Amino acid sequence: FPVTIASPSKSPSKNSGITSNVTKYEISMPKPYGPEGSNGGFDDYRCFLIDPKVNTNTILTTIEFIPQSKQVVHHAILFRIPAAQISQAQAVDKLDPEQDGWSCFGGSGIGTMFQSFVNTPWLSAWVPGRNKDNAPKGYGYPFNKGDQIVLQVHYNLLATEQGQKVKDQSKIILSGVPATNTKIKTLDYELLPAHIVTGK
Repeated sequence: FPVTIASPSKSPSKNSGITSNVTKYEISMPKPYGPEGSNGGFDDYRCFLIDPKVNTNTILTTIEFIPQSKQVVHHAILFRIPAAQISQAQAVDKLDPEQDGWSCFGGSGIGTMFQSFVNTPWLSAWVPGRNKDNAPKGYGYPFNKGDQIVLQVHYNLLATEQGQKVKDQSKIILSGVPATNTKIKTLDYELLPAHIVTGK
């Protein structure tokens, strides 16, 4: 399971390094999406490619996912898509021309499950009751110029009435500072193996 670890570096200064040059990026899903359960079920896992148009190498200090249709948004995961992987993400996005985004489960849906966690690292996650994802003081998450986001949303339709159509266009708010001339250290997510003991 992905956990947050500090990249090798000296301990952060008591000064967080955050100055007045904080930039905020507010972005929404490309267009409203109408979730549908597959095979008669109630769950829809959908990924959307979103460009926050970050034009300089940045360290993100806060990440906030704001669901529009709280009735059906079960949870969400944000993956960082490096510039080198965007063409592959765009190709996957075009596989379903009838609807926005693509079906996905677990990872970003770009490459194999293992490749998706290595090449498109976990950036943040949201579940009901969670607000902003604030990096620890003095740290932040790297987000380079040209990077984009794959937003995976798990929609669960159990709370809807039969035949009810729901649309969702959730949004993301990012805050960060330029990666140069800052005292903020970078954090990365690592996928670590989980040791599972089964009964005899």
